[in-house]
Amino acid sequence: MENHISCPNCDAPIEYEVIDSIHEQSSAIQELFEGTLNRVNCHACAIEFHVQTPITFRSEDGQYIIFFKPHVEGEDWRETEKQMQIVLDEMASELPPELDPEARLVLDRNQFIEKIATYINNIDDRIMEYIKFVMYRNGDAVWPLQDLYYDFNTKETDHLEFTMMNRKSGKAEQTLSVPMNVYQQFIDDEHDEFDPDAIFPSLYVQVESLLEK
Repeated sequence: MENHISCPNCDAPIEYEVIDSIHEQSSAIQELFEGTLNRVNCHACAIEFHVQTPITFRSEDGQYIIFFKPHVEGEDWRETEKQMQIVLDEMASELPPELDPEARLVLDRNQFIEKIATYINNIDDRIMEYIKFVMYRNGDAVWPLQDLYYDFNTKETDHLEFTMMNRKSGKAEQTLSVPMNVYQQFIDDEHDEFDPDAIFPSLYVQVESLLEK
């Protein structure tokens, strides 16, 4: 859709076709991964910036949805989650029960990229976020100074790899690896001692929700 936006640097008016919905086979996914989706170059001051706009990802069958709602300073993720649950309930009310979609909420572009990548690569994001929780508890990373993101570009098939990023600078600091058999142990134990639905009962499936308890 065509949007009228202002440059955050010089306030120059800009017309730009903002993408607010993508699907599993969309070329926009690659643009998102490369950092070019909704990226604008100001004609007046030449600064480049991302348009902060909500985006919805849908799987090909419509049974998996990711809501990207850019974080607003001072807004708690729990409040955002309540708002998006209302939206999801309204959507689900128009569908037959067997088509009730699974959904996630993310609050920044890195989370959005990560959630799409885990879905495409058939990684259970609930298990992945719990593994991050264990890594933080073990001192592998420091919350909230460092963020861990799934590295979907790795060539390693026997490890889950995570990029540790400095939250303040936004720069990658190092790569951490977890043997894939650790992930598989959680798969094998699902709904026995480890119940991902009980650990992450709502839309915001992020390690943050565990660390802040």
